[in-house]
Amino acid sequence: MCGSGAAGCTIGDARWHEVAVKPVVDPMSGERVLLLVQTDVSKQVAAEEVLARVLEAEHRLLADVFPQHVVADMTAARNASAEAARRGFKLLGHIQDPAALATSHECITILFADIKGFTCMCKEVPPAAVMTFLNDLYTRLDSLTDVYGVYKVETIGDCYMVAGGLVARGADGIGTVVRGGESDPLAAQRVVSFARAMLAEAAAVRLPNTGEPVQMRIGIHSGPATSGVVGAKMPRFCLFGDTVNTASRMESTGTPGCIHISAATRALLPATEDELGWAPSGGVEVKGKGTMDTFLWSPYSEAAARQRAEQWRTTSILGTMSERAIAAAAAATALAAGREGPNGSRAVPAEGGAPATAGLGRLSAPEVRCQIEGSGSRTRDGHDRDEWPMDLWE
Repeated sequence: MCGSGAAGCTIGDARWHEVAVKPVVDPMSGERVLLLVQTDVSKQVAAEEVLARVLEAEHRLLADVFPQHVVADMTAARNASAEAARRGFKLLGHIQDPAALATSHECITILFADIKGFTCMCKEVPPAAVMTFLNDLYTRLDSLTDVYGVYKVETIGDCYMVAGGLVARGADGIGTVVRGGESDPLAAQRVVSFARAMLAEAAAVRLPNTGEPVQMRIGIHSGPATSGVVGAKMPRFCLFGDTVNTASRMESTGTPGCIHISAATRALLPATEDELGWAPSGGVEVKGKGTMDTFLWSPYSEAAARQRAEQWRTTSILGTMSERAIAAAAAATALAAGREGPNGSRAVPAEGGAPATAGLGRLSAPEVRCQIEGSGSRTRDGHDRDEWPMDLWE
């Protein structure tokens, strides 16, 4: 019951009262009467509302870290402990059964990426600068995961791990694991598209020790895997299986600034990828695997430049790419094609020669990241849109 008053705990302008009616016998007359008891419960209601907000924030935090079935298991354990406490009992710590949360996946696509020169950088700059640098880079990459429909598994140091076809997010934003025989036929293409966006977004971030644009080494492989939660303290949602190991090998044997994929992933890509500059590596030696057929994609190839320009046009119409990703892709396209970007920046050859289909390259731009504001008339650097090549905007 809600009423008004000057005293007591209030929620806004309201006070809350609990009203109870009990049948009793009047001790004076002996007649049966109704006893009306009104209790001010404003403090209790206020505490319950605060608790509800805290639980909602906790649930959202868990949903950002774990898929829905893991959150449900944790919530059930917490509810059981609360019910036991209400009855005067105390449950022992929740003993997690790993098999209960383990899920087999018929085919997922896994990406590993690391930063070129990260180890040397850590020796030359303070730890706080490393943390700030990684937070800036990872925040940018995290914003792209929802755009491309991939799931961020974890980060360890400069290693960034993503999976496609593992978790599907519903309208509420909560991730549901893809189970058993189910699979996403577009998973490989989603991960590869995300990888291309990673390279463009990373180029907008500078290494704190040299000031050069960040180059990432990216490796991708597709195949079966098992997911589950391990650990009692700071539990982690992890992936297990040979597919994970092979994806890691694709990264370690790759080329900085390029995407290195296995033949298994290449076979899952659509026919349109044939024209986008994938170059056979000639085979690479992989520990425990022998020689594997793999493919490299370089953002500095002519085919890649054409693809980014087309991607910019398409995504700007559909509105499926964030403004930051669009701007980074447009800047990288101009630089890769040898045209001037903001502040007169240009792409320069890597050590040993000019950029090639599977070669290296680095951007020597003082600032390659731009922001499309309002109608997109100006970049973040303040350059007029008309200063950029017209084919990027039309």
